[in-house]
Amino acid sequence: APPAVQRSFVLLAIAVSVLLAWRLAWVCDDAFISFRYADNLAHGRGLVWNPGERVEGFTNFLWTIVLAGAIRLGLDPVQSSVVLGLVALAATLLAMHRLRARILPDGWRGAFPLAVVALAVHHTFAAFGTSGLETMLAAGLALWAVERVVAGQVFLGSLLGVLATMAHPDHGILWFALGCALAVNPEKRKQVLRYALPLLVVYLPYFLARFAYYGYPWPNTYYAKSGGGMYFSQGLRYW
Repeated sequence: APPAVQRSFVLLAIAVSVLLAWRLAWVCDDAFISFRYADNLAHGRGLVWNPGERVEGFTNFLWTIVLAGAIRLGLDPVQSSVVLGLVALAATLLAMHRLRARILPDGWRGAFPLAVVALAVHHTFAAFGTSGLETMLAAGLALWAVERVVAGQVFLGSLLGVLATMAHPDHGILWFALGCALAVNPEKRKQVLRYALPLLVVYLPYFLARFAYYGYPWPNTYYAKSGGGMYFSQGLRYW
């Protein structure tokens, strides 16, 4: 199909997905943890659940900071989370379209954008287009990270991967995997140092600031779920 026809299909798929997500719109009870932390931060009480008690009871720093900005602007965090989720959903589908165009062989680039359409109408994908949580923001950042690395913009791709990790720590696995993919490719091995820069200039200062503020290297949920142990068996299963 001509590029204009493909773009029309993609835009239609994005519109349908956003509409489906809007019809399925919901807000998870866990999201109110982030709302409370964001509210306290926006009103000068610190990034805390209770003023004066520094406990990191969330695992979505970037999302919480974005919500704090919305509250500071006078917006409702619940409504803001829904709108931001829908925007992130559209951006994620756009990333899928861009990535698909980059990895398909030349003879297939005019094919019907099946991957985009299939993802757009996937019930679980649409359901987590809202939820009040960072799910779609982190997924979108992660997919754009892959797309930018494939496009040769390794610094930007790495930065997006770092931001995805700051939105939810699990995405650090993706960031590491992308770096490994560069390292084992003889033609791209020289880009590894550039890829590592966002880790050093963005994530490391963030990590050290968190540690200084809360006194622990990991969020409180890690210690609550691991029960004091390293929980290697579950980690290996997840890996």
